[in-house]
Order: sequence, then structure tokens, then C-alpha cells
Amino acid sequence: MLCPCHFGCGIVYPGKLPALPGREAGYQTGIEEVLRVKKVIVEKAEPIQRIAATYPDVLERLATRKKSGPEILNVGRIVPDLPLHPEVEKVASEHFREGLVWSPRPDAKLVGEFKELATGYIEERIGQKLDRFTAVAPIPGVKQGFLHLFLLYLEAKEKVFLPDPAFPFFRQAVFSAKGEAVPYSLYARTDYLPNFDALDGLRGGPPKVLVLNYPHSPTGAAADRNFFEQAVAWGSLKNVLVANDFTYGELYYDQAPSVPLLSVPKAAKAAVEFFSFTHTFNLPAPKLGLAVGKREVVENLESYIMSLGIYPSNFALRLGIELLKRRREIISYHNQILAERKKIVADGLARLGWNFWRPKGGCFVWVEVPTRASSLAFARKVLRKTGVLVYPGNYFGEAGEGYFRLSLAVPNEALSSVFVRLQAVFSSGPKKFKSLDKLRNRLFEKRDKQSA
Repeated sequence: MLCPCHFGCGIVYPGKLPALPGREAGYQTGIEEVLRVKKVIVEKAEPIQRIAATYPDVLERLATRKKSGPEILNVGRIVPDLPLHPEVEKVASEHFREGLVWSPRPDAKLVGEFKELATGYIEERIGQKLDRFTAVAPIPGVKQGFLHLFLLYLEAKEKVFLPDPAFPFFRQAVFSAKGEAVPYSLYARTDYLPNFDALDGLRGGPPKVLVLNYPHSPTGAAADRNFFEQAVAWGSLKNVLVANDFTYGELYYDQAPSVPLLSVPKAAKAAVEFFSFTHTFNLPAPKLGLAVGKREVVENLESYIMSLGIYPSNFALRLGIELLKRRREIISYHNQILAERKKIVADGLARLGWNFWRPKGGCFVWVEVPTRASSLAFARKVLRKTGVLVYPGNYFGEAGEGYFRLSLAVPNEALSSVFVRLQAVFSSGPKKFKSLDKLRNRLFEKRDKQSA
């Protein structure tokens, strides 16, 4: 047995350790006990244990095990597939090595230039100058923005109202901050917009934060200025911070840009909004985004992120500066491509006779399951019979049951192939049955009343 002294003597003793000079017998026994330990058992914290494996994870594992049949076409995941702007790619190549070097603090000049351009972009989008209540800060992606907002402001068991259906990350971020996620259901008949009177009836009274997500994932619904005025008024009245995820705000159709929450005058007194470079500018890495809104919240969030050493790097800021300079050209090009893909999907679904929600923004299409099968069962069937991977609606929450989501972040040729495969299997069309929308709506209205 190796000598346990801390001087690196390297002596190996056979059998038991000899008595060490100047040490008590208890110390000797303790060393022997420690050396007999084989492993340390560390359990995840209770909030993290509530984050289960998601349905897409299960489906993607099934897809990787699929050894026969056609190549898997994944039209569930949203990963930007368009190339970077050539000039931005040139800057990325020139400063690539800078991206490999970590710096505890970013270059102040780069941060200043980035914030100046970002402020111009936001003012252009909201149609007014930012007031003294508003701050702008770079963040390492929208997910990190929401997670650290919750970590910064939530006490244990404090409530956050979350949309249902919605991207499951919101629930996971609230759990990670030891808060309580309270879902509010969204319905097709109300254009997937919440009723603020119904929010008053949710359990436990007003939350600490109300999360909005417009343009909405996974449905593609959009909110107008009148709705955001109601949201800001409700937040001010209830002393609730309103946080809108504007990740897909620059992905729109028919030349009708989505309305940001901050377009409401004085909204920054009660709200923050997060903007993404990943989907707006097709920049999957490095992660970069914007937090804009209530000054004290944004400044505290920026300081907190910097203290953790995850502030956007100089390399990320350089790319962000170049993207903001060319924002109009990039956004116009991306939306032209998305419009073509939306038409391919709409025409394909029309041929199949399947009902779907026509998106006003975002890069996805929300489709009603054309049989009486559950969302997951239908997604499994589609994967097994056609090799097409779609995301089941209940991945996004209970209110997503009965739907599935198709992504438009897929090349045109692949999207066309998807509908060739689906047509071959479901060419006879779905069995005729009454839409389950009304039944689903009644069930979730009952759930919301019971939680009040």
C-alpha cells in the first residue's frame, strides 16, 4: 500500500500501513477506511431530477438504431441550415484564433460598438428611441438569458407563468432555479394568445415572472401591439416582470414583420425582451443574443453573466457587429428562403388533407395529428414507416397533445422528399373523424380551473 504522507516519498508498504510518527491511532484507522471506499454516490438535486428525457431524445435514439429502410430525414429539430453572409464568414476566418482564447473581460471598445449597433437595430424595430428606463446588453444566447434571469431573481418555490404549449427549456430553466412552473393553456380559437382574466385565476396568485413567446414556438402564432399593451398593463398592475422570447421575431412571411413587446411605449418599466442571433442571422455558434428592457434587470443580468465568466467573447462580439451592419440584407434573404419552404410544406399538407395552423412567424408548422393516435404514437409510426422524424406535440406541453411540429430549417429538396414519403404511406388520406380540438380545449380549460 502506498504511503499516505503528503511528501511524495513513494514508499509502498505490504499489508497494513505502519504507525505514522506523531499520529494518533484514530488517524491511522481513518486513512484505512478512506482507502477502502470504492465510489462516492452523488445524487442530482431534486429540481434537476424533475427534468426527464424528452420525446425527441427518445425518437432520435430510435432513429440512430434504425438499420434498414430509407435515410432518416429529421424535420423536427430547428438548427439553422443557411450559410453565413460571405463578409461575416471572412471576418470569422480572420479572427478565428481569437475565438479560441478565453478572456475574463471582453474588450470595452468592442462592447461599446456592439451596444451602439444593437441599440440602432432595436430602435429601428420598435419605431422609437429607447428611453432612460431601457438598457441593452449582449448575452450568450437566449436560453442562457432566461436561465440566468431566473437564477438571479427567483427564490425557492416562487412562481413563473409559462405558456403551454411552449419550448420545454422554459420549464427546465425554472426547475433549475428551484422555482415553480405554472402552465397557462393556449388555444387555436384564441390565436394561441392567453386570456389575462384567466391568468388571474391560476393557482397561488400572481407570479414573479410572466413568460411570453411571440412569435410562438411551436405554433408560429404572432402577437400584435394591442396584445402587448395588455400584457404590460397586467404586469404593471400585478407587479410582475413580463419577459418575451423574441427568438423568431425576424422570421416572418408576407412582408409583415412581427411586433416586439418593446414597441409599447414605456414597456421597459415592466418588461424585458430577448433577441437571438442564432435564428435571426443563422449563427448557430458562438451563441449570441440581446437582452433589452427594464434597466435594472438588464444591467444586473449583464453583471451576473460577466461574473460567471460566460459573457460573449470578443470573437462573438466581432461577428455580432458585422451581422448587425448587414441585418436588412440577411433578414430579407432568409425570409425569402423560408417563404419557399413554407409553400412546399403547405402544398404537401394540403395534398394529404391534413389540418395545420398557418404560421405568421418562426420556422415551423404546427400540424394536427390526422388520426386518433396520440402525438407520440403517430410520430413513432411516421418514423417507422417513412423514416421521417417529426416532433410530437406533447413534447411542448400537455396542451400540445394531438399535434406535431414540422421544421422549416431543412433544405428545400429534403422537404419535398418528406412529402413524397408521407404521400406514399398516407395517400388514402386520414380517416374521417370530427376534429378533437374542441374536446382538447374543454379538457385544458377544466385543468386550468382546477389549478386556480
